Amino acid sequence: MEQTKLLELTAFSKQNPMGYDDKPDFTHDLWPFLNKHASSITNTYVLETSGLLGKGTAEVMRLVDRRIESHIADFGSLDTIDEKLTQQIRLLSFYGGHLSVWYRTKELNVAIEFCRLWNQVGEIMDLKDLPLDSKDIETLTRGLISTLGTDILLSFGHDGDPAYLLGNSSILQEITRA
Repeated sequence: MEQTKLLELTAFSKQNPMGYDDKPDFTHDLWPFLNKHASSITNTYVLETSGLLGKGTAEVMRLVDRRIESHIADFGSLDTIDEKLTQQIRLLSFYGGHLSVWYRTKELNVAIEFCRLWNQVGEIMDLKDLPLDSKDIETLTRGLISTLGTDILLSFGHDGDPAYLLGNSSILQEITRA
């Protein structure tokens, strides 16, 4: 079985004296991208993470009965979620969360197009490099990664940067070559 790896995307730039490029912006670029491809997002998961940033997820998780396990709720396809809940998920993806919301897609072209929003694509790294507590990585592995197959997961750090793609190493390599 091929190992799941991590691809980090960030607007941080050593060439920019301010440190970060203006693009992509979560509100103007990243969230509209997700909405445009909502039908390709087969599952929207909320992960209740450890620490301060994970506390806001418990309230949203109570709104759905579908649990992958106790700390992961499955809200289904992004295009089937009602407007009020979509706004809460948007906030958890950007303002209030840190890897709290995970989007699953089977569409390689969606992942490639997503990466093109960023000025540079990072390196493929090990899952242990994901900036989560080891307990949260175990939860993510048990609940989502164990059933990933050729699908791709994507999530955002606090304020939408960095973004992360998780997938098997050959798929992530294909994405970085595109």
